Amino acid sequence: MTLQQKDIYGWKGYVWESGDIVVGIVPQLGGRIMSLKFCGEELFFVQPEHAGETFDLSRLSVDKKEFGFRVWGGDKTWVAPEKMWVDKIPPLDLDAGKYTLTSPGWGRKFTMASPICRETGLRIIREFSFKNKHTLVLVETIKNETKKPIQRGIWNVAQVVRPFEVYVPCAFNMVRLYPDEAYKHCNPHYYLIDAGSFTGVSCRDQVHFKFGAYLDKGQMVVIKRYDHAIIGLRKTFSVIPNATYVHDAHVEFYNSPSYPYGEIEIHAPEVILNSGQSFSHMQEWALCAFSPDTALDRILESNAFSQF
Repeated sequence: MTLQQKDIYGWKGYVWESGDIVVGIVPQLGGRIMSLKFCGEELFFVQPEHAGETFDLSRLSVDKKEFGFRVWGGDKTWVAPEKMWVDKIPPLDLDAGKYTLTSPGWGRKFTMASPICRETGLRIIREFSFKNKHTLVLVETIKNETKKPIQRGIWNVAQVVRPFEVYVPCAFNMVRLYPDEAYKHCNPHYYLIDAGSFTGVSCRDQVHFKFGAYLDKGQMVVIKRYDHAIIGLRKTFSVIPNATYVHDAHVEFYNSPSYPYGEIEIHAPEVILNSGQSFSHMQEWALCAFSPDTALDRILESNAFSQF
């Protein structure tokens, strides 16, 4: 494993390499993983108009509406529910603030901590490590830095370059299109794939939609097809039966009508944190390359990503 300070799409960051995985980490903008490359292919989207932007939020005097809802790309941690965001924009200290690099464990572990959020009173801590040379571990933590209880949920969002498919282990009729006027032009059956014990969402077109689902188990498989190979990214995570999930879903899938990306989103259950308390949620990301003619059921098999 190697770690170097490098420019990442205009941001000062760190490039972390392990085997065929190259991870680009940007602490100065919301503690993001801004780049995820496997076998030379970039999986994460970066919005060109805002590439390299950073902000001194301690001096921010404009209101959030003037700042606007900006999309930078990569993988980030939001807090749910969305309906509690001021001006319908993510809390700026968490989404666009400069995270502090702590306990870097050079070559083994990367930990970034947000400033204390002035809107929510929360701090986000993002910890990355490699389980092996083809598996990345992400632990997301929210901590209550106030004197009062806070009720929120961890919401992980990654923006993936289209086209791709994403499969989750649940019945076809359990994946639902959100009843929002913005998605009225989407025919859900045109973008949903019945794959037996899995259901897929096809993010291929410039169509606006958002789907949500509860899962039988915490797993999703992202498939990107190239002429020379199929690249699979399998995420595994915990789901808790009968727990409250504030968006009424374990996972969500959003497709942008304006830019070539789709979002894969993972929720942790809603928790009540008393002063000083924290809650963590872990994901494992396993990457694997398959030959371009590999059958879908072979990729979705439980042991398909265990060869490493």
